[in-house]
Amino acid sequence: ALGMGGVDDLWAQLQADDKASRAKPRTAGGSTSLAGLASSFERASVSSSAITSDDWSANGLTAPAICARHEPPAPQCAPDPTPSGSSASAPPPTAASTRAEPSALVSLAMAAAASAGASARNGIRNGIGSEARAESASGGSVSLEQILAARKSQVAVASKGDLLGLRTEADSDDEVEDGDGDGGTAEKERFKTGGARAATLGRLANLLADPNVGTRRDALRQLEALVTDVLRVGGGGVGGAPGGGVDGAGDGALGGGRQTEGCFEADSLDPLDSADEGEDDGIGFNGGIVERFTAAGTGDRTYVDGFQYGGSCSGGNGNGEGPAVERAVACLTLGQRVQLGEYLSALLRPLLLRFADPSEAVRASAVRVAGALLRRAEVHTVSGALPLLLPVIVERLGQEEVTETSEEVREALARLVARLVRMCRALLAPHLQPLGSVALGCCRDAHPGTLKAGHAILRRLSLDVLKAMTKAQGAKQVTGYTTGLVEALLPSLGHRHAAVRTSALRALAELLPCGAGNSIEALVGYREPNVVPIANFYGKGVAQVNVLAPLAQDGSRNVRATLQTMLFRWCRELSYEDLYSQESRLVVYLLAGLADSDDALALSGFERLEILGQDYESLNAGELKERIEYGWADELAKAKVLPPLPRPFPRRPRLGARLRVREHFRRLVGTITNEMQAWQTAGRAPSAQLLSFLLVYQEEHATEFVDKLMPALQACLAYDPEDEGGKVRIHSATCARLLAFHAPAHAYLPLLLPAFAPGASNSSCALAGAATLLGELLGGMSAFSRAQELGGILAAIAAHSDAPSTADT
Repeated sequence: ALGMGGVDDLWAQLQADDKASRAKPRTAGGSTSLAGLASSFERASVSSSAITSDDWSANGLTAPAICARHEPPAPQCAPDPTPSGSSASAPPPTAASTRAEPSALVSLAMAAAASAGASARNGIRNGIGSEARAESASGGSVSLEQILAARKSQVAVASKGDLLGLRTEADSDDEVEDGDGDGGTAEKERFKTGGARAATLGRLANLLADPNVGTRRDALRQLEALVTDVLRVGGGGVGGAPGGGVDGAGDGALGGGRQTEGCFEADSLDPLDSADEGEDDGIGFNGGIVERFTAAGTGDRTYVDGFQYGGSCSGGNGNGEGPAVERAVACLTLGQRVQLGEYLSALLRPLLLRFADPSEAVRASAVRVAGALLRRAEVHTVSGALPLLLPVIVERLGQEEVTETSEEVREALARLVARLVRMCRALLAPHLQPLGSVALGCCRDAHPGTLKAGHAILRRLSLDVLKAMTKAQGAKQVTGYTTGLVEALLPSLGHRHAAVRTSALRALAELLPCGAGNSIEALVGYREPNVVPIANFYGKGVAQVNVLAPLAQDGSRNVRATLQTMLFRWCRELSYEDLYSQESRLVVYLLAGLADSDDALALSGFERLEILGQDYESLNAGELKERIEYGWADELAKAKVLPPLPRPFPRRPRLGARLRVREHFRRLVGTITNEMQAWQTAGRAPSAQLLSFLLVYQEEHATEFVDKLMPALQACLAYDPEDEGGKVRIHSATCARLLAFHAPAHAYLPLLLPAFAPGASNSSCALAGAATLLGELLGGMSAFSRAQELGGILAAIAAHSDAPSTADT
């Protein structure tokens, strides 16, 4: 049994253990250890029989005064039946007498609570008062052991509440009272501000779980106002106790239903790609030259990846241009970062619960608030939140069936994931599976904004995770994963919005080199001629569609420019195995880019082929060394006598480019000539133009293919009433002149002159085509070759003139 001093020592020990338990780090399970506090309760066993009136006097207190300060007086017991005037001495205190006077014990416990922390005081007031009243009503005894047991339950509840971030303002103020040391004004003010902020966040977190949808919506509006107040330019965050909608009093940061400003509008306009994603060849996706900044100082400003740090708080070129969120994050002060970190740690779980709220307005507001906090958080904070965030977003976006019914909320969630993926980058490898599920769900969506956000997620995954895995582990390790993602992108390549097609191409440009090189066959609709899938016999086959051909002639300039840059990068970045089997399917579309109606894009296509030729020369430097060092004079002489080259060739292609394109001519010439002679006339003009580009690179090596070229050129130069503008004739004439200049006349004239023989069974249209082709060939020959072959040509024409004349001939 302990006296009054023992009770004081006990409560001091309880206070110290309580603070020590709060200061201990959390365990792996996420809860604070209460072992020390529990052991102090187990050691405590105090009987009320030792509490005497001397103990009251020693502490300068009286029982009625204490009761008045802390608790209404307990019900009085029945009066002593012994007469006051009796001479009999009172018996010593017993258990029965102690059981009859619980009010003194309650008052003494309240006195001890007054000297301890206020959090303990609240627990005693709630726990002991109820125990004492219950015991008094039942006439039983109350011991300090029971009082401490009640206190133990109160501390456990308070600890759980503290772990959830649901602390009250009274608890926060108690820390100021419990603090030992000097207790200076600055320290108290810090505790007061932090306590008020924690109390506000706790109350708002509780309101987010309210069953009333109006209450949840109001709490989210207040959170938006709170975040906006922290991020306001020139504002230092929330000072003092908040007022307004939470407590119903005051006019602090949350009062008045003030409109949010700035941050949420900037988040909705946050670009899906950053400025450091320029192209390796210096040519942007829009066809213009990209000026990429490096980490170099310029005056008092430093440009890193196109964003300005230092000096004024503006991105891009220093004129306030660039992504608003990037500029805002760069301008955050340390105090703002600390406050936003507190908000995120306290509100992340309650906000994630609201992502599945039945109310669309609540879901949209919760996503806005969570996005504003996560976008401005530190990278390590965001990476720590991904295990909590991604399962929730997978449940909303990554399912086979649409779970989130609102298009706006789906877009906001997808843009949030795209932003977080850009922030974490190197930390995404453990989250590859859920991020892939989210990206697939976004690619299945019909909303353009969600589609573009899903493409941005795939692009960053390819750049930061899949490319490194392919390089470290080999392409076969990621082929199954990337092939499925490429198939999910194919429908977006035919979307009616040019911006969606462009974003899909940008994602595909990064994704396909990561082990999905064989998917090029699906892009061009290729199928081996002697192979028929078994599914076709059961009516379950999938039609093979060439998705690159329509994109090469797309009406959007950005789409065509993006396609050309994608093909160029694939020719440089694909593995040797994939490039050996697939390059011929890519070069044809690179050559088609030379025919672009935009002069800048056509010229950039020529320069890309020149770069590929330079790579070829570097790769085969040993074989080409002698030809480059000793054949330069022949190259220069031939370049001077070349006939006029078709648009957009500004000069003769370099040696490496000619050799690289020649490797694929044999596989392409058959398909091109068949298209030029097909009964469908729509493909004749582009095929003839593509052949003219190939002949520029093929030069004299086209001689072995004249047996295929001459009939195709003769068919195209015949009269065609459907040839609007004469494009077919113009491109075919260019091919004929190039062929005549580079190939010897004895190689192609024997194939053409028999058409003028008297017994030839040619229609008048075919004869007109042969005559036109002969004229173009004569125009392309050198003067020496023309003089040599003129006699045979005139003899063939004269022999034909002896035939019976008709109106057609």
